[in-house]
Amino acid sequence: KGAKPQGRKGKKLVLLSYHVFLASLRPCARALNSNSFTASPTTKLVTENATFMNENEISKVIVSSAIEVHRTLGGPGLLESVNEEALVWELSQIGLTIQRQKLLPIRYKGQLLATPLRIDLIVNELVIVECKSTSKYADVFEAQALTYLRLTGLRLAIVINFGERLVKDGIHRVVNDL
Repeated sequence: KGAKPQGRKGKKLVLLSYHVFLASLRPCARALNSNSFTASPTTKLVTENATFMNENEISKVIVSSAIEVHRTLGGPGLLESVNEEALVWELSQIGLTIQRQKLLPIRYKGQLLATPLRIDLIVNELVIVECKSTSKYADVFEAQALTYLRLTGLRLAIVINFGERLVKDGIHRVVNDL
């Protein structure tokens, strides 16, 4: 609805309410079943300013997109990879950049370990997203996300458990000096 006076690199940021985001994502959901995508004016605003969004603004878009994915695909019961792919599609349509299954090399006492960690998603090089699809949420998911934040130097991770009946109950923010 409004604009923030200054953002990264002096560009104006468009701040939209949660409901406006949901409304703008409905065309994305319909496009899952068609071959074309028609962006609403709101989606275009987000797309034009996606590069200049901060962690909190990106997280709002991620949460809205996760809810849309869960609603469109019919709720829990699907593999993590299916939900992840649909979430990547949603976020890409909005104009966010996504790195999927990013390998994170690990150093131990100066030695590079042979097995790197694998981060599900990194959105706009600012927010880590860990997708889960389990009936029971475990605290270790947050510990894992915090470890990823510390190793990458990023400040925000979102753990999304698509296995919940209501995905909003499975969304957890993990912060590192934010």
